[in-house]
Amino acid sequence: MMLSKQRAQSVQKILEKLGVNADRISTVGYGPLRPIADNNMIAGRPKNRRAITIVTLTERATQQETGQGRPVDFNSGDKPDETKRRLAEKEARQNINAVITLHEDTVPVSVESNGRVPFEISNKGKSSEEFLLTVAAPKEYHAILTRASKPDENVTRLHLAAGETFRGTVLFTMPAEMVDGLRSIILIKAVSTTFNDISFQKEAVVISSAPFVRAVAKLSKQKVTPGEELQYRITLINAGSLPARNLSVRLQLPPQIEFQGSTEVPFIQEPDGTLVFAVDHVGIGKLAHIDMDVKIREDSASGQELRGHVAVNNNSLHRKAIFTATASVVKAKQENMKLVQNEF
Repeated sequence: MMLSKQRAQSVQKILEKLGVNADRISTVGYGPLRPIADNNMIAGRPKNRRAITIVTLTERATQQETGQGRPVDFNSGDKPDETKRRLAEKEARQNINAVITLHEDTVPVSVESNGRVPFEISNKGKSSEEFLLTVAAPKEYHAILTRASKPDENVTRLHLAAGETFRGTVLFTMPAEMVDGLRSIILIKAVSTTFNDISFQKEAVVISSAPFVRAVAKLSKQKVTPGEELQYRITLINAGSLPARNLSVRLQLPPQIEFQGSTEVPFIQEPDGTLVFAVDHVGIGKLAHIDMDVKIREDSASGQELRGHVAVNNNSLHRKAIFTATASVVKAKQENMKLVQNEF
């Protein structure tokens, strides 16, 4: 590219020596961008090493050819139309200026509910301007731009007079799968229709609010003996910023533990032995307990590790989380008896 530019500048110097005003000459090097022959071939390379001169006549030069004007002096300070056009374009670009202002709501948006971000676009330029409006957000947010006064009207194009301000709103839906406290970016962008490479944008941060339920399951003792009857407890913890509702808690006990019953929480037992408990509500920062009576099978071998699995389904939000229960270990009966005797 540099070599191409140097060739063009060499032609410019020759024209200047011949008396052409430097202000009337502009050069550009295209390098490998505009070949006229295959540059990979020896015969094609000399054809691509070329300099092309384009002469543009001014209005007065055209008048000379038709006998309507005075002769053109190529040494005068007259600027060609292209230069005037560039200057006018530069000035027009500098006059385009828009400011996007956000009025963000810092309150988190609940999952499966609608959120809104108010915003303003002000034309700070010296003349009226038209803009194309877009909003960029994750697809599942279904975000759209609307007028503040007409929230049912989707706005994609905007014409603003100098000094005029448009008031709008970004409407979106917080997806059900968003975890509690997740921050997401919504981008508002205004692109000039006059020069599509001039744009203005602003980022809005939205925060999701959701329940966040964890489960802890364990026997009432860490060391158990065959035939022993004891209690098994599942504790649900809601660490989210929304109450958890309509939960199904599925428990798979290890084969060494026999389920005896539970009276506190409604449940069903499936053919494979899985226990399903229904929990209506766990408040923000609250605990919920599921207690049941169990028995260690008589044929449980010493040293076996007992570890169940708990799945918590949020039926309202279609979420599922799986947890492994705290392990307990089977001890032989005679070993326990020795421990009791030693205590005395």
